[in-house]
Amino acid sequence: MKIVRRHPLFFTLVAICVIAIGVEAWFVLSLRTQERVLEQQLNQKITEIEHLQRQRPGPTQENLRRVRDDFAQHAEVLATMLRSLRVTGADDLPYFDGEPADRTKAYFDIVVFVEAMRKAAAEADVLVRPDERFGFAAYTNEGPEPDLVRPVYRQRRIIEYLLGALLPARPRTLVSVQREDPRTIVRTDPAAGAAPGPARPASPVAGGAIPVDAVSDLFVIDPQVSARTPGYVETMAFRITFTGHTGSLRGFMNALAVPEIPLVVRSVEVEPLRDDAARATTRITGRPADGAAQPVDHAIVADNESRFIVTVELFEVKIRAPEGAGQAPKP
Repeated sequence: MKIVRRHPLFFTLVAICVIAIGVEAWFVLSLRTQERVLEQQLNQKITEIEHLQRQRPGPTQENLRRVRDDFAQHAEVLATMLRSLRVTGADDLPYFDGEPADRTKAYFDIVVFVEAMRKAAAEADVLVRPDERFGFAAYTNEGPEPDLVRPVYRQRRIIEYLLGALLPARPRTLVSVQREDPRTIVRTDPAAGAAPGPARPASPVAGGAIPVDAVSDLFVIDPQVSARTPGYVETMAFRITFTGHTGSLRGFMNALAVPEIPLVVRSVEVEPLRDDAARATTRITGRPADGAAQPVDHAIVADNESRFIVTVELFEVKIRAPEGAGQAPKP
């Protein structure tokens, strides 16, 4: 300690040098640590780049062959899916073959259809109005306009299919058959023509009686439940109102479940025609003052007639299987 007191300046300089050396050593060590981290990151990036370069397909015959095989495989899968769903497009559905060539032939097609449906309803003991046109009252005296021949014919075919499923279920009364305005489904210009107004609701039916006033042929489906997507999915909506027992509705639904054509039931509304039909609930009686348990009433569904409103939609996906599905594309 004496030597330190004798030479304070010297030892102060020595202490400063030692501290400086320590700080420099720490700084060098920190730089070295950062350098190692950066070096590891650089090596990792170089490895990733080399991996990506190896994965990048080059213009070789082998890579071209693999692309062709992948295309053929995916095209075949798409074609199989579309065929199984029967949604390969309007022109590919054989059910719509036989489209009338002109307005006159379309008129007689509707006349024959109406007479056939009246006969089928009579054979099934289903009550219909004497002037029932099954959704085509607008064409009682003449056929549809030339640009509407196609959509009206397609609507006629779908209604024929729906009634063919409903009448064997033997409802009590066919109240109405409604369809969309055909101008909304014209293929050449879906936006052509004026938009249809809201449909007038069908008159209520009581006790199997047929309302005297005519029911509008047209209705507008709620866009929130429709699958229509312009440019991708084309649809046609229909609404059938009938009265009968629950078995009639069940038979109708079961017939529509057969996947012959792409039909989807969008909604089913049930309106009991008698007050007691709405009381089909399970009831549990309360306990009397003496605390004795009372028997439980089981659910009793009164087999009374109801009014059923069924909305159905035909959908057609416009995506088509690529040409040459199942075959490799040409180079």
